[in-house]
Amino acid sequence: MGLLSSLVILIINLNVMKNKLLLLIISIINLNVYGQVPNFIRQSQLAEAGEFYYVLYAADLNDNDNIDILTGAWIQDEIIWYKNDGSGTFGSKIIIDASIDAPSAVFAADLNDDSFLDIIVGSQGSNNIKWFKNNGSGFFTHQATFGVNDPRSLYAADIDDDGDVDMLSASSGDNKISWYESSGGSNPTFTKIDISTTWKYPNWVHAADVDGDGDMDVLAVFSNDDTVAWYENDGATDPSFTEIVITSSQDYPVRVFAGDFNSDTDLDVLIASSKDNTLAWYENDGAINPSFSKNVISSSVNNVCSAYVADLDKNNHLDVLSASFGDGKIAWYKNDGATDPIFTEYVISDSATGAVSVIAADLDNDTYIDVITIEIDEEGFYKIYWYKNDFTLSVQETGLSDFKVYPIPTKGILNIESKTAISKIEVLDYLGQWVMSKNNSKQIDISNLSTGIYFCKVTDAQGNSGIRKIVKQ
Repeated sequence: MGLLSSLVILIINLNVMKNKLLLLIISIINLNVYGQVPNFIRQSQLAEAGEFYYVLYAADLNDNDNIDILTGAWIQDEIIWYKNDGSGTFGSKIIIDASIDAPSAVFAADLNDDSFLDIIVGSQGSNNIKWFKNNGSGFFTHQATFGVNDPRSLYAADIDDDGDVDMLSASSGDNKISWYESSGGSNPTFTKIDISTTWKYPNWVHAADVDGDGDMDVLAVFSNDDTVAWYENDGATDPSFTEIVITSSQDYPVRVFAGDFNSDTDLDVLIASSKDNTLAWYENDGAINPSFSKNVISSSVNNVCSAYVADLDKNNHLDVLSASFGDGKIAWYKNDGATDPIFTEYVISDSATGAVSVIAADLDNDTYIDVITIEIDEEGFYKIYWYKNDFTLSVQETGLSDFKVYPIPTKGILNIESKTAISKIEVLDYLGQWVMSKNNSKQIDISNLSTGIYFCKVTDAQGNSGIRKIVKQ
């Protein structure tokens, strides 16, 4: 072989190596953009000496655009507010009420349409539910009490589509799922109406437009009957509900949430069940009367006590969180965004002894969703911890960026201004959960949503999407 031929072969080989290196670099860049996994860093606990926290919620209670933490101290019979300074630093506890015997559930919503989030509290010891009006100055005033036998879960939404926020409860002592119709106005009264009295030990209640017909349906967990059902709202002024069982095969279900896990615009359902250690999502087939097909995310979540849904890696796909008591693990399951999504487990903590609760919210205002838990501390008390989402992209994120959402804040109409055609507008709550959507429009009406912080996700005709933070007054 001559010198010239050898030189040609060397150049070709170098070009091949260069191309392979270029492909490797492109792959690394794509991994950084599309496959980066957030790192969660445990922060200091929220606790007072000797307290035993049982319930957990996150909301902006003082209308300063910072997400605070709401909890209940089981032994001390207190409902407690930890105020966030906006950086994820929390002050000393603020006692909202010290007479809630064994607080078993909490929720926050604007019940009297004054733009401040009020509080709903369940008491297992007193067998009742109370709501407290937020006076807007850091004080809460008790407004009403409702007799309920062992309340386990609370929710709030506009069930009858009249513009007022109603309440929901799951009470295990009397096996009831109930809604409380609001009379509206600045001093609303509530009328209790039972939805279900059939199944045993209702343990969780949630509301979402499951069938996409524009009204709020109800989802419920019945732990002792291994059953999860949804209740179709007929949309009447005084709505009736039709029960449809999603599953009776998950052993001791404890949580149910609705969310679009496969990005087909239909609301799917997440179910966590404790005795068979299972997380599964049920795909909504999108029919007028939808059917659901089971897809197991994991069957090794050891005695899962709590689960949650949020977009933790900002890829516009809903991920799943779990807290498992049996192995002291907090984990999240990354949704790959495929038509038939695959969820990959990532452990946030494997030393979360006695983990019983997990939720998610952006606590430090960096637009990344953090994780909040209840775990047992070294002294044997249940305490609140939060894990900072330290996810930052090493290269510029891709997607839809050149668009505007206005006005912010708004009491009703949101307008979208974009250089490309808009195919879909979605509104997510501050935890990243789907709330509502509209296709092929430059406007969306959010007047029926509760006051608070939301995110507006805009997708163009090419499938590019972007997110903006919005405030509903």
